[in-house]
Amino acid sequence: MQDLLTLTYAVGGIAAAFFHVPQWLRLWRTPALVAGISPWSWLGWFGISLNSLAYALAVNHDRALIAMSVLTIVCQAVMLGLMARAHAKLRTAQRAATDSPAAPLGAAMP
Repeated sequence: MQDLLTLTYAVGGIAAAFFHVPQWLRLWRTPALVAGISPWSWLGWFGISLNSLAYALAVNHDRALIAMSVLTIVCQAVMLGLMARAHAKLRTAQRAATDSPAAPLGAAMP
């Protein structure tokens, strides 16, 4: 029974990683979507995942938990990186819109 749970845990972790991909693609293609995503939530989940990895490494030494923690951290780091990229793109677009001589004063991109 423990082997089955370990297998399903591993498969579930890999599936969870793949579930990140559509979010990454949408954010990559449409950076403005970042306005609807909470960076604090993602940073919180990232911190919790780091804690899980530390627990797995220091306390229970479970290879499946270590592997899934690392995979989760990588996925969350990619998401945080994409969010940072999207915020930077939006800031650049807003600066370009407000610096344009044709733009009215105080104009910004939505």
